[in-house]
Amino acid sequence: MGIIRKRELIRELIWLAQVPVVGAAVLTAAIFRFGWIGAIPVNDRLFSFSAAVLWLLAVKLAEDNRLIWQEPGKQMMRLLKTWLAYIFALLVLLVGIKLDISRVFLGVFSLSLLLYSLLARFGLLWYARQSQKEDRVRVLLVGSGEMANYAVRHIEEKTGQDVQIIGILGEAQLPGIRWLGTVNELGRVLHEEVVDEILIAMPLKDYEEWKWVIDRGEEEGKTVHLLANLGEKRLIRGQAGELADLPVISYMPSKQNIWQRMAKRAFDVVFSSLVLIGGAPVFLLIAFLIKLDSKGPVFFIQPRVGLNGRIFKMIKFRTMVPDAEARLKEVAHLNEMDGPVFKITNDPRITRVGKFLRKTSLDELPQFINVLLGDMSVVGPRPALPREVA
Repeated sequence: MGIIRKRELIRELIWLAQVPVVGAAVLTAAIFRFGWIGAIPVNDRLFSFSAAVLWLLAVKLAEDNRLIWQEPGKQMMRLLKTWLAYIFALLVLLVGIKLDISRVFLGVFSLSLLLYSLLARFGLLWYARQSQKEDRVRVLLVGSGEMANYAVRHIEEKTGQDVQIIGILGEAQLPGIRWLGTVNELGRVLHEEVVDEILIAMPLKDYEEWKWVIDRGEEEGKTVHLLANLGEKRLIRGQAGELADLPVISYMPSKQNIWQRMAKRAFDVVFSSLVLIGGAPVFLLIAFLIKLDSKGPVFFIQPRVGLNGRIFKMIKFRTMVPDAEARLKEVAHLNEMDGPVFKITNDPRITRVGKFLRKTSLDELPQFINVLLGDMSVVGPRPALPREVA
């Protein structure tokens, strides 16, 4: 996931987390003042509903992508300011409609809301920062000269940012950065390297050149950032944003929608979890039959190519003899496909249990582990073998 999309996702999750936060604050205040939520008087219930809507609105109005990765002190101060403004608006509302509620309930609710909001926000941000350590966004730098130098220095100085420059395309090399060729070799590099996003560091006057890079990047499904030279005229097309705090104009493929990605990922996690938990007895039975039929491991683990060319280990139930890969040359003449794809209808290396598993597609059940880990999706193309995309 790219920088801008990741920040949008975290921002939306922080806002969505306010729903259980408000609920927990109301529950805490109800238990503290009345003993249980069912004992809340009518006026306090009306207040709770109004307070919840007002808080969600306040957080939504105060959100800002640029603040998501700032140091905790600044985030805490912004949240505190939002909370103080919210409390003031809440008191004005109560006085205006002359709603009589328990002051103890109001006080406990307000303090609980602040505490739970802090916990939710920093909990999500801690998780995001932990995950970014293992999931740095790999950026290809396209450009040369002072703008490219500035981009490299700035990103390198931003320790803790989830950005890694994997190399540069341009007429000249930069110290400490891998030179991958000229701009015209963009297509080759995108196919040979794992590239998540592209950063163009060129003057805006080089319109034809960076426009070609943007068009080629969009064809490959990459988010393209154009380093904004604030001394020149800004473009109308594109989304203004930041990359490691650098001002950029981002061009994202239209197919990338933050809500669609969130919904798809949520479906993948829920569905794969249900399959893995509900299908546990089937997993054990298949594992037992595989071990009974032939010696060797239960699972077959094979490298596959995932999103943006990342290699991951795909898990399947073993359907062949343990030395199937070593015997590949023996059966190469039986291959029914052209090119790098290898397929034999009656492969002699397949075991008896393996034939049944392949016929029923049960050998693919462990792939839901990959779905849960985020390597694959329930709905999506078959991940290719590295040799098929070389």
